[in-house]
Amino acid sequence: MVPPGWGDVCPNPGVAKPGIIMADTTRIDVDNGTVVGDPPLAQDTSLVDSSFDQFGELSFEQIKAMADHVIDAEREILADGRDGHPGIGPKHILDPNTNQWVCDTSDPYNWGSDDPNDPCFGYYPIILIKGEMEVHYGYGQAVIVIDWDDSKPAGSKGGEFELETDFRFNGLILGKGCVEIQKGALFHGAVFVDANYRNEDLCGGDLDYDMNTNKPEVYWSQCAVDRAIEAAGLAQYAESETESPRPLPSRAFGEVLE
Repeated sequence: MVPPGWGDVCPNPGVAKPGIIMADTTRIDVDNGTVVGDPPLAQDTSLVDSSFDQFGELSFEQIKAMADHVIDAEREILADGRDGHPGIGPKHILDPNTNQWVCDTSDPYNWGSDDPNDPCFGYYPIILIKGEMEVHYGYGQAVIVIDWDDSKPAGSKGGEFELETDFRFNGLILGKGCVEIQKGALFHGAVFVDANYRNEDLCGGDLDYDMNTNKPEVYWSQCAVDRAIEAAGLAQYAESETESPRPLPSRAFGEVLE
């Protein structure tokens, strides 16, 4: 499905795929949310922890090292622009040479724009989130990589990323931890996260993939995935090396998502 407002940016929406793929489908709570895919939810027992350690030619550590910005979240960051918190959305600076507004890629809270006329429409940063982060009231398009917070006590592991109150996100979420999409949030893209790699404190001790409150929506979107991989500079690593599909744990992350 092509995200709303993108027009004919992706003339070929891609083949239908499951909205969510999990090794254990009992570890998701959709509640009053909507998952759109074909089928909406599928089980693949070949998924194991090691499936998330290597993405084709790139290891998880190498992807982390490619991050455009690192957000260290010792505590939850409410990135909604209120009460002194940084707001997520397109940021611009004036180019003195052209006197034109251009996308400010130096700002870690600039996660692009969903407006094809905005200078940040083609910007998809790789954002490494270390710890717990929830985002509200805004828009983002990115490759989100979630990881543990080194500042926490030894033995803590996994990260937490929450799309909350009406936040709209188009792109890709990778990493180790848990994901929550709730309170009317809208997501187009794909999630490839090792939810086994977390401690009980993350996501409130709830299930690994939680969708509830005010009808959040999740859509598998080949268009959003392709744009994220291409713009973030990951396309060369997402190419299939064989003509026939390989077992999921041995595939490049792009083969899983393409």
